[in-house]
Parts: sequence; structure tokens; C-alpha cells
Amino acid sequence: KELSNDERQALKDEYHGNTLLSSYVKALGFTLAKTELGIWKLYLVNSSLDEDLKTSVYQEFETELGYTIDFFKELSGEEQYLWFRPWLQESIDLRSAMIHPLNLCQLESLRRGDNELLCNSVTGIACGMLTTG
Repeated sequence: KELSNDERQALKDEYHGNTLLSSYVKALGFTLAKTELGIWKLYLVNSSLDEDLKTSVYQEFETELGYTIDFFKELSGEEQYLWFRPWLQESIDLRSAMIHPLNLCQLESLRRGDNELLCNSVTGIACGMLTTG
């Protein structure tokens, strides 16, 4: 639903005056900072789903993600997802360079049926995410 200008302003006023809502938006920013659409798409493309379903799911997910990003930026007035903790954004950026290759290893392990590689890649991804947000 498209909000009217008055509704948008009321929501922004509530955001600035309500710590619960502002905390929610910060948590949303943290989630968005960790979201990697390209990695998710690789898992989707490599799934056993029907090709038409893969396409429609991806398009819907991409659209909803766009709406979420627009909502976040409009409500918070910020372009950076983690403006309130820039060190955390840096940590996520540094982590991503180490975790993304593990995502590729995980996909390859699934393709090959290599359980040892799968376990190692899952452990590596989980450890990286646990220690860096």
C-alpha cells in the first residue's frame, strides 16, 4: 500500500519518538547489511525447483527486498544500513570476503554429494557469522 504524505510523516514522527520502532529499524538495517542477494540466488539456481518457479520466486524476493530497502531508507533517513555502528559494517564487509568462497564450497559439496566438505563449509560459515554479526 502506498502511504499518503501525512501517513509517511506520522510514521517518521513515530520512528523518532518511539525507541521500540527505532530499535526495530536498526535491527532491520543489520539484517539488510548481511543480505547478499547474489549468494541467495546461487542457492536458488542450484536448487531442484522448477525453472519457472525459480524465476518467479527470485523476482518476488528481489521486489520485496527493494520495498524493504526503500522503507528502511525513507524511515531512517539513512543511506548506510549500520550508520549507528560503522565498525559493524566494516566487520561484515571483511567477513564477507571470507564467507562467500565457503558458500561456493557448500554449493559444490551439495552438487558432488561430498558430506565432509559440506560439514566443513557449514561450520566455517556458521563460525564466521557468529563471530562477526
